[in-house]
Amino acid sequence: MNAELLENLGLTKAEIKVYLCLLELNSASASEIAERCGIYRKNAYDALGRLIKKGLVGFAKVETKTIFIATEPQKLLDFLEVRKSEIRSILPELKKIYRAKPAFDDVAVFKGKNGLKSIFEELLKSRANYDLFGSAEKFKEILPYYYPIYQRKKAENKVQCRGIYSENERGKEYVKEFIGEARFLHKEFVNQLSTTMVYDPNVAIIIWKENPIGIVIKSPEVAESYKRYFEMLWANAKT
Repeated sequence: MNAELLENLGLTKAEIKVYLCLLELNSASASEIAERCGIYRKNAYDALGRLIKKGLVGFAKVETKTIFIATEPQKLLDFLEVRKSEIRSILPELKKIYRAKPAFDDVAVFKGKNGLKSIFEELLKSRANYDLFGSAEKFKEILPYYYPIYQRKKAENKVQCRGIYSENERGKEYVKEFIGEARFLHKEFVNQLSTTMVYDPNVAIIIWKENPIGIVIKSPEVAESYKRYFEMLWANAKT
């Protein structure tokens, strides 16, 4: 049983342990549950109380004892629907707070290969044209299967792109796969360990390493500054 899935639903580790034990037992006293789970009886009571509030456990009085009963696992879906309903009820207020916040630069950090894919997919979804400078080699090296897919999706979405690469990357297969207009500069002017992408009002800085990092800055002023820098490089780059 993947307990992590239950944890993602908002159950604590103690609640998960008690709930799974009770599913096996079907019905039991708190003492029996505590013994079966290998936890203190007080902790079992606390977890049972919370599970009852969540509708995942019921109870009955049998003579002088309280017997706890596991409800149908289908109740997990009901519990999830209740949580979704609660979130929906506060969304209007949360949106008011979000809109009312003062303007400032948003910075988001994405870690790992899937994090980088999120950045690229969001760019494709926006269909925004963009400029970039940095390493194509590292992109292909770290995301070898995704690189050609991304280039193909750019063409399908009619996303136009200008790229500045190091002179020593000219003629490389991965540069030939690049969909867009490419120019080249001497390697000392192009960072081979990162790629910077400018798509107003965003700037995405990708740091290529084994566990890559992507930093997305949402700011028209910052984007404009990087745009001017790119145009200066572009004017001096060679085709």
